Amino acid sequence: MKKTLIIGFILIFSLGNIFAQKKSHQEFLDAIAEGDLKTMSAGCQLGQTATEISLNNIRTFLHTDGILWTHSDGRSSGYEIPKGSGKTSIYAGSFWIGGVDIHGNMKISANTYKGSRNFWPGPLITEGENAGTTDYETCYQYDRHYQISQQQVESFRNWFNTPDEDKTENFKGYLIPQVITDWPAHGDVAAGFDNYLAPFWDNNNDGIYNTADGDYPFFDLDEILPCGTAREDARSKLYGDQTTWWVYNDNGNLHRSPDGEGIGMEIRAQAFQFSTNDALNDMSFYNFEMINRSNLTLFESFVGLYVDGDLGYAYDDRVGCHVSKGIGYFYNGDNFDGESGDEDWAYGANPPAIGFDFLQGPYKDPNGIDDCSSYDKNYNLICNECILNGSINGLNYGDGVVDNERLGMSRFMAYVSHGGVGYRPLNFAGDYYMALQGRWRDNEKLRYGGNAHPSGSSGPVTYYMFPGDSDPCGSGQGGVSMPAWSDDSSVNEKGDRRFVQSSGPFTMEPGEVNDVTIGVVWARSYDGGLFASVDKMLLADEKAQRLFDNCFRITDGPDAPELTILEQD
Repeated sequence: MKKTLIIGFILIFSLGNIFAQKKSHQEFLDAIAEGDLKTMSAGCQLGQTATEISLNNIRTFLHTDGILWTHSDGRSSGYEIPKGSGKTSIYAGSFWIGGVDIHGNMKISANTYKGSRNFWPGPLITEGENAGTTDYETCYQYDRHYQISQQQVESFRNWFNTPDEDKTENFKGYLIPQVITDWPAHGDVAAGFDNYLAPFWDNNNDGIYNTADGDYPFFDLDEILPCGTAREDARSKLYGDQTTWWVYNDNGNLHRSPDGEGIGMEIRAQAFQFSTNDALNDMSFYNFEMINRSNLTLFESFVGLYVDGDLGYAYDDRVGCHVSKGIGYFYNGDNFDGESGDEDWAYGANPPAIGFDFLQGPYKDPNGIDDCSSYDKNYNLICNECILNGSINGLNYGDGVVDNERLGMSRFMAYVSHGGVGYRPLNFAGDYYMALQGRWRDNEKLRYGGNAHPSGSSGPVTYYMFPGDSDPCGSGQGGVSMPAWSDDSSVNEKGDRRFVQSSGPFTMEPGEVNDVTIGVVWARSYDGGLFASVDKMLLADEKAQRLFDNCFRITDGPDAPELTILEQD
């Protein structure tokens, strides 16, 4: 477990001509001193709301400033699993977006810890000269999460569809839950925001959310939507037995930690869980729907997940990735988590592993063809010419549908909190974008082997650090197969790891919508060697993938057998 983290903000504005028409350092400092950031931006305050999600065996927190998993106190690990144990597996995380505009200006929106200032609550204006901006009042209004369960929605629909004369008897004392009444279905159109925000079922098709008409937050209760893959089939909906929905943006104020230029991106997010008696009970899922509200196309776009994963004791961890599954993961550096054995927050013997699966990356840029697959019809990997097109861990390749392909985990890089050439913390905005691209701070590409930096590795350029033997076709090295390479077999000491796994490149036009779905999978093996928990986690991930492939619909088990009772002596 990390000690309390005190974050200091370092404002650095000496990036040359990377950012176009950037306010000067002195102008920014003057605005801070005068308390008048509104003259330079919307002046939104950072989100103040932290909401607990704890439906299943996980207790964790969401923050309206884009931070994931940090405790509500903002200073300590907050992904407790098993729930109630006092043991945590993640300190912090965040969803990142970066790219380049038509003028060659880099734009990046990325948080690491509480106090980073890259995201603010609320939606953005959709069009016109103010497109991609917001205002203080809107940020304040949306500084909240909307947590709702599928059972609440089912009960409401059953109540609404019951004849009035039977409601009193069948639904005695029923009150519509406040979250259904307050559901943020619509934005302020008069102020320039989108009319449709959180997904809802429009019972009478009048385009207006009204519970008196039987409208409700849209869980697909009747499974009317296909598991379609084409963009035109896509429709926003809610997932899980319980979900938490919120909307945030990257343009509510000036960026700090890192600095840089915002994109004008609106993100509609939901975190959802399932309550089961199997491995799903140890999982949580996240969907990020991105909308480019700016007037500029974003080229060479990458989205990524930043994770500081502390498996109990923070300073004895290692990391790895499984290329074909699209997973980045943390595991313990030895078979005992902790130092003295007396820490009640450490996992002790046989520590767990935790993985982060890009179940669904963004849509790949259209090219007018159905991109070929590197898997045969039995889903056996083939080292063919398709291995370099993203099909190694992407979706919808070779399915007969044109331009519906999804990217998977395209890059994976890790670093430690201190020490080691190449393993250097991120400081400047450019560092964050290079991390999304799989590059070090000095713009060197990842190298296969050693510490993945040219100073400690003579291997070929790669996209994936510490893949083990999960990339037999060498998709990360341009088709060059390499020996297995893991964190524990390299020259690196175990320690406090972080990683960035990303997906790209792709293009986002003004007004374009894209989305990403990520699953967090945890498992613990009480016997076997160092990788036993990793193997168990990868096995559990297969269940997560099947659930995703079935549109997150949990299939009912077989019907109970019919019994005939025969009385005998």
